[in-house]
Amino acid sequence: MSYQYLNAGFGFHQYGDTSAGGLSNSLASALRTDTTVSVSIPVYKGYGVFGGFYHSYQRFQFARRGFNSGREATLRFKGPIVGLFGSQPIPDTRASLYGNLGVGWLTVHPAQPDGQGTNTLFSTDSVMAYSVETGVNYGLPEFWKIKTSAQIGFRAQVLQQTFGASCCGFTGANAAFDRRSNDILWGPTFMLAAGF
Repeated sequence: MSYQYLNAGFGFHQYGDTSAGGLSNSLASALRTDTTVSVSIPVYKGYGVFGGFYHSYQRFQFARRGFNSGREATLRFKGPIVGLFGSQPIPDTRASLYGNLGVGWLTVHPAQPDGQGTNTLFSTDSVMAYSVETGVNYGLPEFWKIKTSAQIGFRAQVLQQTFGASCCGFTGANAAFDRRSNDILWGPTFMLAAGF
């Protein structure tokens, strides 16, 4: 069984057309917490399958022209994931190469922890999740019969959201099309693991 927890914060600029009341030249900051719980089943010589549950909580705060607009949005992604994993030892070392591919079927709904009511504007049950990770695992000394290791690698993840034609506040001719949005995350990873 595996448990992974990620907490990160970042800021970004957002540019767009303000003719429809958009947030052109706005600033935004975000906090996200990702949690994954999975179970792996070895199949053949270091290769196998895994399945589990993924949950991501994202909170955005918006400002425009240097002022805090007070606008805030919270999103919650969750759903099952499955995938393949593999590991190949490097001869005469404690290290091994590893990799995994995952796919998930998620939902996304705004979270309202402040009691502002339920907002279904950006809700959808159609979110496809894709992930890939690869790197090196290095075996560390054993402590009290507990096997330990350090892992460093690179991870990329895409949450592909498809919203219905009635979403996002569009009306008239603009409401006749589905809306799609991608949540993309990539970068280096580091993990310390213990086996019992």
